[in-house]
Amino acid sequence: MPRGGRRPGAGRKPAPDHLQLIKNTRTRSKAAPSAPDAAVPDRFAPVPPTGDILTAPTYLTDPGEVAMWNELAPLAFAQRTLTPATVRSLTVLCRVVLLEQKLANLSPGGSEHRGTLQRMNALMLQFSLTPCGKPLFEAAKDEPEKKTGLARFLKRA
Repeated sequence: MPRGGRRPGAGRKPAPDHLQLIKNTRTRSKAAPSAPDAAVPDRFAPVPPTGDILTAPTYLTDPGEVAMWNELAPLAFAQRTLTPATVRSLTVLCRVVLLEQKLANLSPGGSEHRGTLQRMNALMLQFSLTPCGKPLFEAAKDEPEKKTGLARFLKRA
């Protein structure tokens, strides 16, 4: 019988097979997928970096840019956002931070400075280098001491 009952085509459409596999909601009527061939590489597998990713790229020639790279790269690497694919974006972030520092001295609060601040904040969010709402990790809460009946009684007196 077609899906929808009296109104053919009505109702929620079935999810695609690949989403059913991800969400583990496949019905029993569908056959289980065959095991992946070992010779076929997984295209979503993480690729280890080929070189030292924390060293500044050779196209960074300004000493200020290199210093900013040395400051931001370990932080981004610790957040697991610095990869070989994001090296160029971190370079742009380093240059924007230096530009913001120059504009803060020339015209603090000016339109160029405010625009640069917005760009810097957006780039820092991409690398998880600035807080963005709910904390990723919460500190352990201190548990209050459990008082015995005698301690509670003595506190009343």
